[in-house]
Amino acid sequence: MVGFQASSNSVSVTNKHAFKSLDTMPTAAKNRKRQKSGQAKEPIPEPSIPDEELRKVYASNRNSRMIIFGICLLFRIGIASITQTYDNPDEYWQAQEVAHRLAFGYPFLTIEPNFVGLDNTGFFVTAPRYLESVLAAVADYFTYRLAKKTVGETIAPTVLFCTLVSFFNFHMAARTLSNSLEMVLTVIALNYWPIDGTVDYTSGTWIRDFRVSLAWAALACIIRPTNALIWAFLGLHLMFKARSHISAIIANTAAIFLAAVALSTIVDTWCYDGHLGNLFSEPVFTPGKFFELNVVSAISIFYGVHSWHWYLSQGIPVVLVCLLPTFLFGWYQIGKDQVLNDRVRSLKYVTTWTVAVYSLLSHKEFRFIYPIVPIMHIFAAYGLSQLPPRWRKWAVLTTMAVNISMGVYTTTTHQRGVIDAVNYIRTEAQELNRLYTDYDMEVAFLMPCHSTPWQSVIHDKNVDAWFLTCEPPLKTSSKNYLDEADKFYANPSLFITERVLPTSKSSPDYVVVFDSLLEMPDQGGNGTVGNLLQNQGHYVE
Repeated sequence: MVGFQASSNSVSVTNKHAFKSLDTMPTAAKNRKRQKSGQAKEPIPEPSIPDEELRKVYASNRNSRMIIFGICLLFRIGIASITQTYDNPDEYWQAQEVAHRLAFGYPFLTIEPNFVGLDNTGFFVTAPRYLESVLAAVADYFTYRLAKKTVGETIAPTVLFCTLVSFFNFHMAARTLSNSLEMVLTVIALNYWPIDGTVDYTSGTWIRDFRVSLAWAALACIIRPTNALIWAFLGLHLMFKARSHISAIIANTAAIFLAAVALSTIVDTWCYDGHLGNLFSEPVFTPGKFFELNVVSAISIFYGVHSWHWYLSQGIPVVLVCLLPTFLFGWYQIGKDQVLNDRVRSLKYVTTWTVAVYSLLSHKEFRFIYPIVPIMHIFAAYGLSQLPPRWRKWAVLTTMAVNISMGVYTTTTHQRGVIDAVNYIRTEAQELNRLYTDYDMEVAFLMPCHSTPWQSVIHDKNVDAWFLTCEPPLKTSSKNYLDEADKFYANPSLFITERVLPTSKSSPDYVVVFDSLLEMPDQGGNGTVGNLLQNQGHYVE
């Protein structure tokens, strides 16, 4: 028996952010206005620009965009390369573990796909993180574009600074959470959305961009159904502001909505059933199940209940950190500029709406408001740009120092132990695979369920690993419900004696625990749980 002990930060192993106004007035209306005022009798011709000059301008803009995206990409890849910590079970258990089962079939099925040997390398484990870092760079670039579109050219570099040094982006952007992808899709969709003051409804291009925005928004809603809160609000606001186009808005929305629902149902049915035979008789509609479990049944409260003011008192301050003062100042300063405020009013409204609705829900998490964080960064960037030069200098230096240092800490140290533990198990299994053709390894994870990654990291079907289960109370009241993990921590000594220490079957080869468990009292008279394991010869400190 080999003991394995993981703490949150260490592992010990024993052998056992100004703007150009967009004039949306039609040319004919401009001429009529000039004639009426006596300013002009004839239309003023538009200035002509040689084609060669236009090509140079377009090429320059394209090169600038590529440089900006390249900077963002290098920065995000760099963060992904140093990320060695665990943030949330959903980072793996709603992403990589699901993908691993679909690709390799175990620990539930038995198929043998060919990945050209890459599955036995470290790249296999880190590849999803690098893919997410590319998407994060896309989000950075589209946040930059959205700032140029709504606030103006001069604010764009400042918003790029804010999004790159954001602590929350540093910590979350490269993680394989559905909220991270939801944020990327949301900011892309916002770039094509007909925002007040940025759209000419007499031009046919706005409806094209509107369709593009709807497509990205629909994909975001498929990934996270709660994202519909954002688009339902913006849609109603759009219909109010563009009432003469309400028929086109409704028709396009309905068409893309139905297409998205059909696509989601087909994909989910195939993934869950492995075939489409039940598509019409028993289709799998995940958003419906999501609504049923999290809203109707309120299963989410099983994972924690928070005060109504949590997002205001804790959520937003932690998400923005040093950008919070400039965010509030920017929000205030934009309100003093009527033209500019008109352009960002819908963004203000949707931010307020999202926070308000989420505040009504009992279960709250920082990552739930991630889709509106790019909007917050735009206001923070404007606030930063409006500071006096001397104050701005210190604000920039302080933001960089605090946010980046916090980001480095939470990606390299905080909650690293569980990653190190699973990496150790993977290394040990690879060594057995190198030495033997037939081997097996049993690993017991005696900690709250989903505290570690699983086979997406271990990747060895000969490793019989098990953990304490924590199924939510789908059919019973959650008030007095106890899952297996709760029962274990109620009497760990009894559980260890019955399940871990040798009985009629062999004991696990490795036991993974948090330090705190070893200090818990042993109700069997051995002092502590650590002493119990020591006395039985199955744990050496």
